[in-house]
Amino acid sequence: MRGVEKGIGRVFIEAKGGKPLTLEISAGTYNNLAKIIAEKSEFHISQRAYRTDIKDAATTTDQEYNGSHGFRWNDAQESYAEHIKSGETPDEALQSVSDELGHGRPDITEHYLK
Repeated sequence: MRGVEKGIGRVFIEAKGGKPLTLEISAGTYNNLAKIIAEKSEFHISQRAYRTDIKDAATTTDQEYNGSHGFRWNDAQESYAEHIKSGETPDEALQSVSDELGHGRPDITEHYLK
């Protein structure tokens, strides 16, 4: 974790294959997470409780449950549309989303846009 800049917290992690990836989260979420880590010297989420919570949220909001990876699909599709709307070509938008997802190749990201 590295601090908050312009209302965005940045968390640095290792993605698949050890590739470094920067995640941007809200400043509030970042500060809450930093507080928990400072108090407990760690941060842990129960995977079972997490899956149960998102499944319940999907049911409550009358959405199909696709696990948390569904969030990644939705984010990729929304981000692609935003890049196109901002004037990027389809290839540029695909590369931008690929970078955001931590993929090394845009052809992997195309799978998320179907």
